[in-house]
Amino acid sequence: MSSNEAFWPKGVRCAVALTFDNDDESGMIDAFGPDKMFYVSQGYYDTNAGTWRVLRILDRHQVKATFCMVGRTAEKRPDVVKAIEEKGHEVAVHGWDHRPYFDMDPIKERDDIQKTVDIVQKILGKRPVGHRTPDWNPSKKTVEILHGIGGFIWRGDALDNDLPYVHKFDDGKNIVELPSAVTLDDYDNYAERGYSPQEVFELWRDEFDVLYEEGKFYCLTMHPLVTGRPAPSKALEKIIAHVKSHEGVWIATAREIARYWLSRGNN
Repeated sequence: MSSNEAFWPKGVRCAVALTFDNDDESGMIDAFGPDKMFYVSQGYYDTNAGTWRVLRILDRHQVKATFCMVGRTAEKRPDVVKAIEEKGHEVAVHGWDHRPYFDMDPIKERDDIQKTVDIVQKILGKRPVGHRTPDWNPSKKTVEILHGIGGFIWRGDALDNDLPYVHKFDDGKNIVELPSAVTLDDYDNYAERGYSPQEVFELWRDEFDVLYEEGKFYCLTMHPLVTGRPAPSKALEKIIAHVKSHEGVWIATAREIARYWLSRGNN
């Protein structure tokens, strides 16, 4: 099948980003409060077991992924952050304690993002260049705040397209939007819809098949506390194998895809 050179490098038909949000207990506390240990303890699964299982799967399939790290998670478990980086994956930022930004004061929002950038940079010795707002719930000023902080080349907050697009700024320091979809989110499918791992795999497979046929962009949004569980991890293995079985697929980190999209010039 021919490549889609209107969008992607020569020989590439479809770009794929495997992304994981390391919410840990912060995500569950944000959703259910600090006292409901039934939920909070599920959050602990992220760095205790889930991320490690995901990393083993990625190793087996020899693919690279992007991990969006909550600041408190990074502060608590720098070993996890370092392990992700050492295996060649990207570490991006995902808020300090998983509070969304839609109703946050802009100064506090900026501080929240900057604090998370600082802890990741302290652990890894280099600055993260990507951002995803907790709960996919940015404010109307989030992209401007990211630009003001500087150093960001991508964010993954939008659910409005099948291709990347660019937020342009007068100084040329543009930011690529890497859209995903609710249907491509594990938490929504498992926890909200109650789908089985087989049903999730079939949904993700069908989404990929259409986007591959159209030569578009496929971005899975997953959580180690969900997809890192034993049965859902099999769905991850199956979708990676399915994607890799197609010619002209570029599985890359969000950072790599964003850099390519910026290099295209007329975005």
